Amino acid sequence: MRMGFAVGGGSADAGLPPAPAPGGAVPGERRGWARRWVHQVRDALRVLAGTPRVLRLVWETHPGLAVGLVGINALQGVVPVAQVWITKLVIDMVAAAVQTVATPAGSISAADVAAEAAPHVLGLITLQGLITLMTQALDPAARLIEQQLGDLLTRDINVRILRKTNSLPDISFFESPQFYDALQRAQQEASFRPVSVLRELASLLRGLIALVSAFAVLVAFAPLLALAVVILALPQVVVQFQQQWQTWSVTTFTIPEVRLMNYLRGVLTGRDSAREVRLFGLGNYFLGQYLATFEEFRHRYAHMRLRQWRDNSGLAVLSAAGSAGAYAYVVLQALAGRITLGGLTFYTGIVNQVRGGLSSLVWQTASLYQGNLFVNHVFEFLEMKPAMEVQPPPLAQRVPRPLREGITFDHVAFRYPGSERMVLEDVSFTIRLGQTVALVGENGAGKTTLVKLLARLYDPTAGQILVDGVDLRDYDLEAWRRQMGIIFQDFARYHLRARQNIGVGWIERIDDLAAIETAAGFGGADAVVAKLADGYETILGRQFFSMSSSARSIRVEEGVELSGGEWQKIALARAFMRTSTNGAATNTTDGPPDARHALRIGTQLPDPPPPSAFRSGSAGAQLLVLDEPTAALDAQAEYNVYKRFRELTQGRAALLISHRFSTVKMADHIVVIEHGCVTEQGSHQELVARGGRYAELYEMQAERYR
Repeated sequence: MRMGFAVGGGSADAGLPPAPAPGGAVPGERRGWARRWVHQVRDALRVLAGTPRVLRLVWETHPGLAVGLVGINALQGVVPVAQVWITKLVIDMVAAAVQTVATPAGSISAADVAAEAAPHVLGLITLQGLITLMTQALDPAARLIEQQLGDLLTRDINVRILRKTNSLPDISFFESPQFYDALQRAQQEASFRPVSVLRELASLLRGLIALVSAFAVLVAFAPLLALAVVILALPQVVVQFQQQWQTWSVTTFTIPEVRLMNYLRGVLTGRDSAREVRLFGLGNYFLGQYLATFEEFRHRYAHMRLRQWRDNSGLAVLSAAGSAGAYAYVVLQALAGRITLGGLTFYTGIVNQVRGGLSSLVWQTASLYQGNLFVNHVFEFLEMKPAMEVQPPPLAQRVPRPLREGITFDHVAFRYPGSERMVLEDVSFTIRLGQTVALVGENGAGKTTLVKLLARLYDPTAGQILVDGVDLRDYDLEAWRRQMGIIFQDFARYHLRARQNIGVGWIERIDDLAAIETAAGFGGADAVVAKLADGYETILGRQFFSMSSSARSIRVEEGVELSGGEWQKIALARAFMRTSTNGAATNTTDGPPDARHALRIGTQLPDPPPPSAFRSGSAGAQLLVLDEPTAALDAQAEYNVYKRFRELTQGRAALLISHRFSTVKMADHIVVIEHGCVTEQGSHQELVARGGRYAELYEMQAERYR
C-alpha cells in the first residue's frame, strides 16, 4: 500500500527493480549478463537524473557557499596535471644538463651548465611549491565550506520533513505502519545523506576536471592506450552501480526490522515499561526477540557483502593487469627513444592519473547513484499527498459565531483506512448551543471515533457532519478547530514547563499567565502547580532538564514527574484555555503578583474567577469536548471538575464521554452507542423510564453504591 504517495525519481513506480526478496537475492540475477548490465546502467542513469533536485536544495540553502565550493573544487581539479607537467619539465632540464656535461666534445663546463639551468629549474620548483601551498590552503577552505553548507542543508531538509508532517491535516497516516517506515527512511537519510551527495558532487567535479585534462594528454600521446584504459574501467562501472543498488535495496527492505529493534530497545530501557518487564520477568524474552531480529538483519547484509567481496576481488585483478600493461607500453616508448626521460615520468604519471581518475570517477558516480537512491526516500516523503481534502481559506466558508442550529451528525458511517470493518454506522444526533450531550457505550463502541470526526481528524466514510446546516468539510479547517476545546482520554504529556503545558491549549496566548492561571483553576491544576517548587516555571516530566549559570554556580533544574491524576488536571486546564476570553489586554510577562508568590511558597491560591470570566464571547471555543476527562481523578476532584464544567458550558455546546453515570446524568441529552450504532437517545429520566440498555447499565453501576 502506497498511502497516497506521489513519488518520482528512483522509486519502484519510476521503473527501478523491486526490493530484494528476504533471502537477499537480487531480482534479475538469472538474466544474461549483457542484458543485466544494460538494465543496470539504464536504471542508474535514470536515478542520476534526479541529481538536479539535490543541487536545487543546495542552492536554495546558501547560494554563496555553493558557488564557493564549486569554484574551489574546479581549481583543485587542474592541479594534478599541472604538477606532473612541471615535474616533467624539471626532469628534462636536469637530464639535458647532465647530458651536456657528459659529452666529451663539450666546450661548456659543468659549472656553467649548472649556472645556466639552475634559475629555470629553481623557478619551476618554486612554482611547484606555490601550487602545493595553494592546494594545502584550499583543502581546509573546502572542508570548512562543506561543513557549513552541510549543517545548513541538514537543517533545511529536516525542517522540510517536519513541516510536511505538520501539514498533514488528518491523522490517518499516523496510524499506519507504512507511514512510519517512510518517515524513518526520510529522517534516517536527512541527517547525512544530502550532505554525502553534496560531498560526492564536489569530489566528482574535482575528479572530472582532473580526469578530462589528463585524458586529453593521454589521447594525444597514444589514442589506443587511452581507449584500452577506458574499456578496462567499464566492468567496474557496472559492478559498482549494481553493488550500490544492492546496498540501497537491502537497507530499504530492512527498515521495519530496524524499527522493531528500536522498539525492543525502548521496551528494555524505557521507564514506562521498566516495572512490568521486571515484575513479569520479560527481560530475557524481549532480549531474545531483539537478537533474533538482529540476526535476520545481519544475515541479509552478510550475504550481500560476501557477494560484493567476490566481485571486487575480480576487479582488483583486472585493474592490476591493466596497470602493468599500460606501464610496460610507456617504458617501451622510452626505450625506443620516442619520449624523453621526463616524458617517461610524465606519461607514466598521466596513465596512473587516468586510471586512478576513472576508478575514482566510477566510485564517486556509484556513490552519487546510491546517494540519490536514498535521497529519493526524502523526496517521496515530501511528495506525499494528504488523504483528506481541505478547502483553501479563500474558498472555505467562515465558521458561524455564535452557532445557531448547532452540530448535527447526519447518518454518519466510518471505517478506518485500510480496514473493512465499520466502526460507525448510520449515526445521527444533534448538539445544540448551550446543551451538553453525553455519549455512553462500552469500550470500542466508537465514542472517541465520533470525537475524531467532529475535530476533522478524519472525514466520514458516509453521511455528513453539519454545522449550522453546512457540511463541516466546507469550513476553514483551522478556524473550525480553533472553536474547540478538547481533552482526549489518551491526552498528551508535554515535557515542558507547567505554564507551557497549559498554555498550548491556546497557542496564541501561551505567554498570557493570567489566562493560564484562570484555566488552571477551572481544571483543578492550580493545586497541582502550588506544590511545585518553581510554580508555573517547573518542568514537568523527567525526560529533560534545564541549566542556568551565574557568576558563582551552575544550577541544574530537573523535571518533576506527576501522578496520573495530576497530569489529567493539567490536561483539563489545557482544554479550558480556549474557553477563556479574559486577559486579552493583560501583561503577558507579569501575572498577578500575589498568585505567583503563593505558587512559589506553596500557600493556598485565591479562589478561581467566576464563570463570567469564561463567558462565550468573540474569542475562544464554542464547543467543549471531554473524552473520559476524570478517569484518573478521585471522587472529590471529579465532582469539582464537573461542577465547573457545567458553569463553563453555559452559552456553549458540549460533548461529554464518560463511563460514570453520576456524571452522565448531568447532561441535557444522552446518546447510547452500541457496536457503532445509536440505539437510544434522550434525557436521563427518559432513558431510565424506557428501561432499555441505558437503564440496565445505570442500574448495574448504581448497585455498586447500595
